[in-house]
Amino acid sequence: MQSRKVLKQRYKIIDSLGTGGFGDTYLAEDLDLPRNPKCVVKHLSPKSSDPAVLPVAQKLFEREVEALYELGKDSDQIPKLFAHFQEGTEFYLVQEYIEGHDISKELRPGKKLSESYTVALLKGILEALAVAHQNNIIHRDIKPQNLMPQKSDKKIVLIDFGAVKEISVLTTYQKGTTTFTLAVGTPGYMPSEQSNGQPKLSSDIYAVGMVGIKALTGKDPHNLQKDSKTGNVIWRNEAQVSNRLANILDRMVHEYCPMRYENATAVLEALGFTTSPPTPQPKPVPKVSQTKTVVAKPQPQPNKSRRQILILGGLAGSGFVAAILTKYFWSRTPPENISTSQPTSEPPSPRLTLGGLAVGGFVAAMLTNMMRRRTPQPKFSIQTFTTVTVNRKGKIISRRKGQAEVMRENLGHGVFLEMVKIPGGRFLMGSPKREAGRRDRHYESPQHYVDVPEFFMGKYPVTRAQ
Repeated sequence: MQSRKVLKQRYKIIDSLGTGGFGDTYLAEDLDLPRNPKCVVKHLSPKSSDPAVLPVAQKLFEREVEALYELGKDSDQIPKLFAHFQEGTEFYLVQEYIEGHDISKELRPGKKLSESYTVALLKGILEALAVAHQNNIIHRDIKPQNLMPQKSDKKIVLIDFGAVKEISVLTTYQKGTTTFTLAVGTPGYMPSEQSNGQPKLSSDIYAVGMVGIKALTGKDPHNLQKDSKTGNVIWRNEAQVSNRLANILDRMVHEYCPMRYENATAVLEALGFTTSPPTPQPKPVPKVSQTKTVVAKPQPQPNKSRRQILILGGLAGSGFVAAILTKYFWSRTPPENISTSQPTSEPPSPRLTLGGLAVGGFVAAMLTNMMRRRTPQPKFSIQTFTTVTVNRKGKIISRRKGQAEVMRENLGHGVFLEMVKIPGGRFLMGSPKREAGRRDRHYESPQHYVDVPEFFMGKYPVTRAQ
């Protein structure tokens, strides 16, 4: 595209930012706004001349543009979409211009960066990516050239989302079926399932992991060896890194995608960072008055039977009686057959009387404490379980082992209640706007986080008849 060309009588092209197999990117000025602010224009067009491709390209363009618009509204780490339009078979996007340079200048070949820098870099990328993943959107082309630190706060901005680039590689195949001629992505940062045209959220995690490994080793992904049996990247011998971070990176770039972290939020949690939701602050969870399966955590109560109370009362009373009798005998007149030459005993002092009472109270307190120690506490056992993930067809695609604490409470008369401890945490409610099968936008929107405290739930369902 020629410099100085004006699109839609508004966007004047002033420079080329990049040209590739998936489209061209230009720096432009917005002539309709004061001071003519800069913006980015992306030019995309199907390579195929088959008329059947254009309607598919139009639908794909509209779908991906809507996703980019929503992401730009939700996060300041994703460029805002200003406009989109079509001219014949050509498609255009107008986006926010991010000033500065991408991180490829920092991640130069042969330059090994520190672990602290790498962790901060991963955090910045993952925080931006988490917004996309929460909306079920895959970036598909994460690499150093698409990571731009903002000048103001140095936050990483994710640019050049890959899904819209599929317009450029559309073609027809076998009886008019439309497909893609090649996978969108960059070799070295693109895992095998993405190369085969089946990208997942964890495909982005692979790419982020490879960026982290490049920072630590100073080597481009294609210069790293792979295990001949597993296909996993061999890189630890090239870096000085703690076992904790190395284990996290190994899981991020695992060849088998179900073994990776599922999304960006999961990696942030593994690194020890909490994520802030892009939606409004979570509201308190409403209390449900008729919940039958959720049980409040039972507090152990002292098991004081009638026998124990009588024993304690008797011991305390015996101390009191002993003190009274002591006072009574000491206060009686001495017998006449006792020689008056012997010194007469003095009546007991109040201290002696109070001492007797104190002894009785002390004994009672000690025994009460002993009885409390003997009060049976709820017993917890650890039980293992397996969590399975299924696809839309119900086929199991991954399995994960877990553990849970189970409390067994004796309700008497041979009845026991088993309750599973559910740990507290923050949970994302609602569904993404682009989720397949989404029906009711009022009940499933907006997506928001809720904080749920720890609670106990019955291990087995309890029927009304029971």
